[in-house]
Amino acid sequence: YGYDATRGRLLRSSDGGSTWEELPVPGPVVDLAPHPLLADALAMTSVGGPVEGIFVSRDAGNSWERTGGAVGLLSWPSAEALLLLAGDGGVLTSRDEGGTFEQVGSLDSPPAAVTVSLDGAMFVALHDGSIVHSTDGGRAWSVRATQ
Repeated sequence: YGYDATRGRLLRSSDGGSTWEELPVPGPVVDLAPHPLLADALAMTSVGGPVEGIFVSRDAGNSWERTGGAVGLLSWPSAEALLLLAGDGGVLTSRDEGGTFEQVGSLDSPPAAVTVSLDGAMFVALHDGSIVHSTDGGRAWSVRATQ
């Protein structure tokens, strides 16, 4: 999957990136997270369209179901939990594909990007230029680098 932010297009390749197919989206994409085990499942957040929130696709992006109203950066680190980093720095997890969230922690600054390693360690780039790290699901954070 890829997102063309210039043209607002979600793209999918089934041949290693030689060709790309445009997929329908419910609105402008904020973030996209593939399911860690199911190749055809992914979640996205959308804002600025007729309907905002979290959308899940179970058919490789051909159709979308709105599961909740939250918006932020996403990661799907395990089959059991979808992670959302809210613009206010809230760190939230959902056990129902974004229908409901529980706040588990918070960041000192708004998030700019997130990635989760295979062992579950979370790394977040903040808008203030620092990178923070969590090994407990986002409850506690330590600074890894500053600008």
